[in-house]
Amino acid sequence: MKDDDVTTFEPFFVARQPVFTRRMDIWGYELLFRHCLGAQQAEITESDEATSKVLSEGLSVAQKGLKQQAKFLINFPRKAFIEEYALLFSPDRVLIEFLEDIIPDRHVLKACLDLKKKGYSLVLDDYQGQREYKELFKLVDMVKVDVQGLSAEQIDEVVRKVREKSKCLIVAEKVETRDMFKLTKKLGCDLFQGFFFSEPEIIPGKSIPGNKIVKLHLLDMLSHQKAYDIKQLTQVIKSDLSLSYRLLRYINSPYIGLPHKVQSIKHAINMLGYKRLLRWLRIQILAELNSTKRGQELCMRSAQRGRFLELLSGKYFTPFPPESMFLVGLFSLLDAILDQPMEDILKSLPLTNQMAETLKGEFQEGKVWLDLVQVQEYADWESLQTLIDYLGLSPEFTAECYIQAMHWSSDLLQAESSK
Repeated sequence: MKDDDVTTFEPFFVARQPVFTRRMDIWGYELLFRHCLGAQQAEITESDEATSKVLSEGLSVAQKGLKQQAKFLINFPRKAFIEEYALLFSPDRVLIEFLEDIIPDRHVLKACLDLKKKGYSLVLDDYQGQREYKELFKLVDMVKVDVQGLSAEQIDEVVRKVREKSKCLIVAEKVETRDMFKLTKKLGCDLFQGFFFSEPEIIPGKSIPGNKIVKLHLLDMLSHQKAYDIKQLTQVIKSDLSLSYRLLRYINSPYIGLPHKVQSIKHAINMLGYKRLLRWLRIQILAELNSTKRGQELCMRSAQRGRFLELLSGKYFTPFPPESMFLVGLFSLLDAILDQPMEDILKSLPLTNQMAETLKGEFQEGKVWLDLVQVQEYADWESLQTLIDYLGLSPEFTAECYIQAMHWSSDLLQAESSK
């Protein structure tokens, strides 16, 4: 497949949200999908065959580029639950999430027992103390507690109720700030899901270290350079042992599909080509700014955002050309990666005024495209439909671009994430 191709297929919308441990390592991911934007949240109304296809292909898309042992939580509507669509997946990799609006009647409880006997783990979603889930507590392996809008006392009460009834893992979901992460950890939650990992920790007086400023300037230089001196670029890469090693490992990997292996940096640059090399360098430098597990996830999301916006700008009118749209997406999580306010970071990057204002959320024509990326990541399907209509996009093409971007970013970072 060519680098700029977007494969034509029957579209579905997918989002992959990480679940973190108490040490902020990635435990697994929740997979959220829709066969089409018009589908209801708790229902899948298509045929059994279409539903199975979306479930299986959605997992295939989401797990690309991740470690083989990565686990996935998948939301199952009642029909898919009772008819055991879970058998499409390995019980070692997939946990079946029981949506909060499913009534646990005898048919559902029987399906739960059957799945448990076959080795599957069950997850109760959005628990806030409902009495009707009494029987389910004997079967579930994990309970997700929606902490959004709850006080510390209310969260503590719900966690205590779960602990009284079961020894299952407790997931605090919709954890949107670092303070909430610290609170739910203190109250005894085991796993955490939400957007707190994208929130920078603002520390008064903290400045960006010098080596990171150099990397930010290098990112900007790579983004604006129209041509390059191969000798100079070769020397820059050769001067960094880590970059040299990763470049050769990347280009020699089966994910790239080049016909010949390379033995030198110069040969690698010639084979990879300028455009692909620049993209690779940007991602690698960005990854070095935060080498934690959280940072790796942010780096993959940054690459995915950039590629998604670049693909869309190839067909639709956007406020910036494709390469600049890529850069806006790539830099959109710099505040989370560096734990710094975006405004302070941009002082070290000589971007155009409109690009900088887009990243700060002040240039509406640019911000709306970042909003599009964000609601896709959050699986906010209603808002996604609204923005697609507002921007005049094709839902099918948007879905294709997003899935293509997921594949692209995963391939780009495959060697790192599979270590």
